[in-house]
Amino acid sequence: MIESNNDVNRNGRVKKMTIAIKKNLTVIILFFTVLFSSTTLQAAESNRTQNDLGFYVGLLGDPFPSLMGINLGYHPTEFLRLTAGYGRSDFLFVLGDADLQSYGAGVKFMLPKWNFSPVVALNYTYFKIDLDSFLGIDLTTSASAGVSVVSAGIGFDWVTGSGFNLGFGVNIGVSGIESTSTPIIPYLNIGWFF
Repeated sequence: MIESNNDVNRNGRVKKMTIAIKKNLTVIILFFTVLFSSTTLQAAESNRTQNDLGFYVGLLGDPFPSLMGINLGYHPTEFLRLTAGYGRSDFLFVLGDADLQSYGAGVKFMLPKWNFSPVVALNYTYFKIDLDSFLGIDLTTSASAGVSVVSAGIGFDWVTGSGFNLGFGVNIGVSGIESTSTPIIPYLNIGWFF
């Protein structure tokens, strides 16, 4: 029996789809394996209670908005983290040179007794912009403007028994940023709690 080109193409697509499904299932199984192996559901307290004070570096958004920030975190309870941070972004762009600074504070809510936990956050940031040059002309005094920004965040946070911290997710600008669309920026936090 001779197979037609349509049968060969369909069989090739079915094989590719099967491989893609197997890869996706493998990733999902690995994700839940890590989730439940690092989650202590029976413990009296999570690693956040044992390691309550620390610092972390925020890439792309903690404090929001900034390219990179240095943050302090404190866990008064195992389901709550209070944060304060400073972020800075220097930009050279076609129209000029800008220095952006973010001073922020926030609160992150996590699931009690989970070391790897979903996170919901609410943040306030004072965002300052200094423009040093525009269209290639150095400004004798830099133009400066500041704005208050409120953002919400969703993601995941993991604190190990030794205090290593890894967090990732997205920050969503709620108010203070004038735009035609709501800014949604991914973030990555890496740090240590003691």
